[in-house]
Amino acid sequence: MAIYADKASHFMTTRRADLEECLRGREAETQIARALRELGIRYIAAHSPQAKGRVERSFGTAQDRLVKGMRLEGISRVEEGNRYLVEKFLPLWNRRFTVKPASEANVHRPLLGYDLNAILNVQTTRTVANDYTLRHEGKLYQIDPREITVGLRGSKVVMEERLEGALKIRWRGRYLRYRAIERKEVMRESMPRAATPVGLRPPSVAALAEPRIPAPDHPWRRTFLSCRKADISTLR
Repeated sequence: MAIYADKASHFMTTRRADLEECLRGREAETQIARALRELGIRYIAAHSPQAKGRVERSFGTAQDRLVKGMRLEGISRVEEGNRYLVEKFLPLWNRRFTVKPASEANVHRPLLGYDLNAILNVQTTRTVANDYTLRHEGKLYQIDPREITVGLRGSKVVMEERLEGALKIRWRGRYLRYRAIERKEVMRESMPRAATPVGLRPPSVAALAEPRIPAPDHPWRRTFLSCRKADISTLR
């Protein structure tokens, strides 16, 4: 239901909230703070060094006794260390240092409705370009043409860097197929393009720079304007 921790940089950040966070009424979040929010876990920050010191002393005691116990047992392999931890160290630790809780009720919540693979990862927001590409970590990705639908171009997508190394692109609750492309690779002709109304496309710079000479039968050549002013030398 809640986690009690210090104010380390992986729990709290000093950066300002971006535009999307401000629009949603949220403060700037780290990846861990975002994951805790999505899991419905409350983060309680320790505001005193005494509270943090109690946790650190507990960690120090566990690490010191565990290492010394493994040395006395002559353990040198991971399998032996895991077996010693479960069979000997944890029962000793629980018998000597645990305190009976005031309530025996189990307040752990079930995992039903939570996709831990989609929550416990590194997430960043990217914008889909007009050619349905997006950049992430210096690489360019092309969204599959079968995934293109109304509203995708110019919208925000979430890049999920999974713990196993996979990269997922999520948009409005569903995952999009994509492929990595080179910068020099252009979009295929079959890809839908944004239509431009006829007559609204601006002329190119080269077209504006070219001299335009009227044709011989242009009406401008047959029109003569008299530039002579009326004679006003005689006063009337």
